[in-house]
Amino acid sequence: MRICSAIKILVLLLGVVVNAQDLELPKYKQYSDRDGLPQQQVTTLFEDSRGYIWVGTKNGVARFNGKEFYAFTTKNGFPFRVIEEIREDQQKRILVFSSEGIARINGNEIETFPLNQYVAETFDLCSTETIWFTAKNNKAQWFIGCFSKDKYTFYPLPFHNELSVSVKHAHQQDEFYIFTNTEFYAYNLKDNKLQSHPFVLRKKGYILKSLCVNENVIVSYKKINTDHFLFYQMSKNEHQLIGEYQNGSWQRQLPSEIRNQLRLYIPNQAHFIEKGKVKYVSMPEQFIINGLEDSNGVQWFSTERGLTRMFSEAFTHYNPHLLSEVWAVVEQPKGKFWFPSYSFSTKTLEKNILKEEQMPSVSNHSGYYFHPVKDDKDQLYFAWSKGVVKRSPKGKTKILEYHWQGDPNALYVFYDKQRSLLLGGFRNNVVFWNDKEERIRVVGRESQSDMEGYVLCVAKDSVGDYWFAARDIYRYQFDKNQLKKYTFSHQEKRIRAIDIATDFSGRVWFGANQGLFYYDRKKDSLQKFECAQLEDGVSTVFPIDEKRLLFSQPHGLYILDLEAFQKGNVKLSLYNETNGYLGNEAGQTGAFRDSEGKIWITGSYALAKIDPNLLPSHYASPLNLVFKSYNNVSIKYNENKIKLPKDQHSVTITFDPVALNYIRPVWYRYRLDDGDSWSEPQTENYITLTNLPHGKTTLEVRAWFQGLEESYLDNRYTIDIYVNKIFYNQAWFVPAVIFLLLITIAIISYVQKRTQTRLRKTIMLAKISEVETIQSQMNPHFVYNVLANVQSKIRNLQTEQAENVLLKLAGLMRKFLHTSTVTTTQKEDTLQIKQHLVSLSYELVLLQEFIDFQQMLYPNSFDYRLIISDDVDVNQTKIPPMLLQPFVENAISHGLIPNTKKGTLTIFVKRKFDRVYIEIKDDGVGLEAAKQKRKISKLRYPSQGRRLTLKRIKLLRELGFEIEVITRSSAKGTKVMLIFG
Repeated sequence: MRICSAIKILVLLLGVVVNAQDLELPKYKQYSDRDGLPQQQVTTLFEDSRGYIWVGTKNGVARFNGKEFYAFTTKNGFPFRVIEEIREDQQKRILVFSSEGIARINGNEIETFPLNQYVAETFDLCSTETIWFTAKNNKAQWFIGCFSKDKYTFYPLPFHNELSVSVKHAHQQDEFYIFTNTEFYAYNLKDNKLQSHPFVLRKKGYILKSLCVNENVIVSYKKINTDHFLFYQMSKNEHQLIGEYQNGSWQRQLPSEIRNQLRLYIPNQAHFIEKGKVKYVSMPEQFIINGLEDSNGVQWFSTERGLTRMFSEAFTHYNPHLLSEVWAVVEQPKGKFWFPSYSFSTKTLEKNILKEEQMPSVSNHSGYYFHPVKDDKDQLYFAWSKGVVKRSPKGKTKILEYHWQGDPNALYVFYDKQRSLLLGGFRNNVVFWNDKEERIRVVGRESQSDMEGYVLCVAKDSVGDYWFAARDIYRYQFDKNQLKKYTFSHQEKRIRAIDIATDFSGRVWFGANQGLFYYDRKKDSLQKFECAQLEDGVSTVFPIDEKRLLFSQPHGLYILDLEAFQKGNVKLSLYNETNGYLGNEAGQTGAFRDSEGKIWITGSYALAKIDPNLLPSHYASPLNLVFKSYNNVSIKYNENKIKLPKDQHSVTITFDPVALNYIRPVWYRYRLDDGDSWSEPQTENYITLTNLPHGKTTLEVRAWFQGLEESYLDNRYTIDIYVNKIFYNQAWFVPAVIFLLLITIAIISYVQKRTQTRLRKTIMLAKISEVETIQSQMNPHFVYNVLANVQSKIRNLQTEQAENVLLKLAGLMRKFLHTSTVTTTQKEDTLQIKQHLVSLSYELVLLQEFIDFQQMLYPNSFDYRLIISDDVDVNQTKIPPMLLQPFVENAISHGLIPNTKKGTLTIFVKRKFDRVYIEIKDDGVGLEAAKQKRKISKLRYPSQGRRLTLKRIKLLRELGFEIEVITRSSAKGTKVMLIFG
């Protein structure tokens, strides 16, 4: 029992030995089927011209834009499973090679060319236009296959039952090199001749890989069960040994023109050969199958467990489960690192031994704050919640206490080697101790200085002044014992510094809650480092060397190029989880430089260590944009245009940002046609355009990482949009319609003018007809009869009756003339004619007087009856004037008077279906008998009344009046029906 207890105590004292593999986080990121890969076993990798990483698996292929995978599998029409190789042809299309055939991906569209009864073995990918490969059929016979212009051609080989056969085109027409596992042949396709080579080592190894380099065929030959490779340059008749590699080093280096293009992955090894150099991979050996170095120099590996992306060797991260919530780092002695924490006890790491450190005389082993330091005597000082903890090299501890109004918290310690002074940051005060641990000065409230808040940071500049970060920023001149406060009165929100550092040129930098600031000595003021992408607080600022300054943002670490800054330019590199830095948000004042020059950074997720020598001077983050689809239709890689369906003039275009390092969110602007103004920035990766004009419109899109627009001004991408509108939706249609409408209006106006002229002529003719009709009443026959009657009465001394006849005639003529004057002196248009219609009652009164006059001239010749239906309002019914009289006169003169017996004239007025019917009926001799009598009459004259009235009615109908005349006649009389309305 005592032995077991002793062992437990020894383990506690000595700590736990931790493998580096367990202590350090992997320097790579693994992607598996859970991240969107079609299948976990990755067989091949390829980067295309757009920046996509294409990943072949044993269940299809995937496209990676740096953020997400788009898989092509049997689920979306990709028929092949095991992918052998991937390439890009001259039209930017992706060729995917499988033992089952070849597939071509263009955007999201897939074309497949299955091999059917053949199974492909290896492909010669020196060209993507004519692809040569080996294949065998179901009878195990081998063939050379050729894929060109989307068609297969097969040429038989004299091989049966060989395990593997591969082919390389010799860049001479019809000449090929054929490889089996152990043999090499020259083959002439035209002559079908196979010539064998004396390969002396063929029985002791196998051909690992054949390459095409500058029209040379290079064969890598691996000896069995050894890390021994031989490289041969092959020709038709001979082979030449040009390189030998064994056990991790070159015994014979390859020629430079071949070495620079050689990339060889060695199965089951933790290294590979690239450009003649052996490169080691810090990951389990059995993972690697194949590899790729992308255009940014990042290594990608295909493994049995997925796709692996290697991070920069500059970063080392420590397992947060073993080192949790580290607040600071200090080294003492060399190689031993201390990690104090506020929440957990202090731990140390030395030679991969991680253990908890006890602080004798310290009641609480947690509660530590920022920036522990080491003095000239190798003594450590820790900022602690109850003062400053001093620890000697032998492990003895002592607490340097200070209280201000009962608050003992020390948040920061700083050691000045030149003055051998220890400074402690407390609430409202900074305490100075000398190397004898004597408190020699207190700067702050205790010394009546205006200092407020906890002192979070202390630094010293190149002239020996101290800088303090509390609620405001203070500069303290030690020799003059003067404290000056720096504030930002123009800022609405108070700026509070979190970290302070002096770079190698002597400039003082401040990490603050509102960004990065620096001290301008000439202006004696603090200036903000203006950069659009720096929108958040800076918790750590630290000079790497004369040329670089490191500072933090919540989303990663930035490195500022100080040489560019001196020239007025801004040149930044950003590191985050996409390109190597996994610590997440850097800890407050959490940077420390160790004895080897490595920089430690505390972080919210993990503690990180950076090797500045391995950091590139400037890390670029390329960003590309690919137009992906329009209205859910895939855009092909080889087409930089969109043709919308007929009469469709609205489109939603989606684009895919391709960036293998998504350092920040991507923003976009767009415009239509060169010269238009750019849109407002947006984060959505689609654009909706409406009411596009007919024809071609060019869309231009810009993309950049948030805050880095000026660095990506050249990131402009265009695509042409073609709109085919129906003719009436095209731009020319409305002007054309307006033009035609104007012409039509002009024609209509011309026609209307002519019509008006004709209308006026018609109106004139109607009025002339009226006058003629009226005048016709005064025909010679009528006048003769009246005058003869007057003469007879005078002879018979009937002077009074003669006078009455003349008065009646005068009154009748006056009314006729009045009606004629009213009708013919008005404006010549249809409206005026309609306005001067007369009431039926007026027309009947005038007609009554005319009939009375006729009865006076021809007494006892006829009787007269007027019948008016009750449903006719003669006062409201309007008809053209003098329209009935000619028909009545005709009935009297040519129907009743020629009759030997007394007749009857009947006028009947009635209404039927909103129309007025006026019937003029006589029981005279009829029209035919009257016509015969007129022919033999001595007083024959032409009777024009009826003819002119009918002509007048025709003209009135042309002017819009609805008048019908129906005449029926027999030997028993005549009936005329006039219908109005």
